[in-house]
Formats: sequence, structure tokens, C-alpha cells
Amino acid sequence: MNYTLNLIFTPEQINLIYETNMNVIIAKPVTDEKPELAWQTFRPMESNRLEWQDQYGIYASTIVPGENVDITKTTTLPIGAARNALYTLGRDGVISGPGKSTGGSNSFSVLNQFQNGSSVSFMTIGLTQDATVNGMTISANPLSAARVPYQNTAEMTPDTGIYISLQSQAPRNMLAKVTSQMTRLVFRNGATEISATYNSDAGMFIQSN
Repeated sequence: MNYTLNLIFTPEQINLIYETNMNVIIAKPVTDEKPELAWQTFRPMESNRLEWQDQYGIYASTIVPGENVDITKTTTLPIGAARNALYTLGRDGVISGPGKSTGGSNSFSVLNQFQNGSSVSFMTIGLTQDATVNGMTISANPLSAARVPYQNTAEMTPDTGIYISLQSQAPRNMLAKVTSQMTRLVFRNGATEISATYNSDAGMFIQSN
């Protein structure tokens, strides 16, 4: 399924955004957790269009999640991973599968069998997703990051909704501390396209449909 988000700013808002070096931050919740990873980051125009499909890839990393830590993917599974099936991060550092059915609800599962040779006893595992931002394709950006110990399984259930905010100094693919108010936008009643504007007085985005 394809999803679209339209964002509208006034000329005055765009001038202020550029003067203050702000970016639009898009984040997506996974497994009912409030997101802390900036999935998409971009400098907006007056009219903006974001498009993405409800398809996901999987990545693993030795990076320890933390504030302003760049997510470097050690190994990846391309977009199009199977839902409700078990994948395995093997001892060779490769994600294999899908294996047996997990019986989950729209989820992606990864068993960590990789022994990290560093002092860290876990791997960071998460989902990736493509997007098109104002006509530019952004491929396989991470949207979640879970710490998964050796021989444990990560279960990740993506949400179709998104969180959005304006923030400075927040490059994409980073676990960035959110310093501005995040607005949750929801695709209601089967809708696949929504729009939002920015309310300068409230300092937040307002969904218009």
C-alpha cells in the first residue's frame, strides 16, 4: 500500500526555518514505542510531498544506540522482508530467512545468533524503509533501533502513523534527542493520503484531514 503526506508552510514560516537552520523531522513508531530515530530529515519548501510504501527491510549494526549516534548498518536485508516470519542474524553476520512462521500480528522477527566480538553483548537491529521526499528517492533509511542480546529475538511491528516535528541539528539516521514538540499524524478510516500545516503560535503541526 502507498502512503502520501503533504506538508504546507507559509512563506514567512519558510524564511524563519532557513534563518534558524531548522529541518523537518519524520519518525515512525515501531512496536507501540514512541520513536527516537529520525527516519527522514529535510529542509522544507512551501509545498512538500512525501511518499512511501508499506514495505520494510531489516538491518543489524554493532553501533550502541545513544544521542546523536549515526546508525551504520553492518548487514542488511533488502526492502520486501516477509511479515510474521522469523529471520536469523547468523554467526557469519548475515541475515537469513524467512524461516518458520511466528504467528505474530503484522510483525518482523529477527533471532540474534551473532556473537559480537567487542565488549558489547548485543546487536542493534531494526527496520528500514524507502521514501520519496519532494521527488528525491531516499533508500532504506533506518526507522527503529532495538538492542537485542545474543540468542534473543527482536519482534518489530511498524505503525502506519508518523511523528513530525521541526528541529535543528538532527541529521537523518541518528538517535537524536527531540527538543521540539512532536505531532502524531494518523491515516484514519483507510486513508492513504493526509495533509498537515504548521501552526507557528502553537509550535506544532496540525493535521487537516
